[in-house]
Amino acid sequence: FIRVLNRSLPLFMTLAWIYSVAMIIKGVVYEKEARLKETMRIMGLSSGMLSYLPFLFSAGLLIAALKWGDILPYSDPAVVFFFLAAFATATIMLCFLISTFFSRANLAAACGGLVYFTLYLPEHLTSTHRILASFLSPVAFGFGCEYFSQYEEQGVGIQWFNLRSSPMEGDTYNFTISIVMLYADAVIYALATWYIEAVFP
Repeated sequence: FIRVLNRSLPLFMTLAWIYSVAMIIKGVVYEKEARLKETMRIMGLSSGMLSYLPFLFSAGLLIAALKWGDILPYSDPAVVFFFLAAFATATIMLCFLISTFFSRANLAAACGGLVYFTLYLPEHLTSTHRILASFLSPVAFGFGCEYFSQYEEQGVGIQWFNLRSSPMEGDTYNFTISIVMLYADAVIYALATWYIEAVFP
């Protein structure tokens, strides 16, 4: 079962947030379409914060299900939550970036979910190529899922002490790199969003 999980968990975890991604993109584009963005700024509301809290809540529920369902019995829930929080940050920034290319909310929702899924490329790559591929946040997330499921298979689970090592011999990529790349992606997506909105408002 764990071996099957090792191959399928990254895909399932990526698929789990497709609906949320589509709805966030739709909401952001709708604010633009209905000219609500300035109103929200005046009221002191932030789309990012309104999107981030449900993501963290669903991450907490997911960890509870994985732990109590005995799917990840060895991994430290705090480490997994830290990883999911990094993914939530990168995903929300990616949603904002995708939303800059659309002016219609329904079209944005349909295309946004598709774009998010196609960015996930579950391929076997060398460590250097893995780092380059990790500039796509769903790919970095997929690699992280793959690593903690491999640690589960070994009966160790992902823990604070093995974050910087790989479950595969001779592999220089590790769980820490996956998390760092998710935050780096979030910064890159945020800067790209700011630039595009400034140049093409």
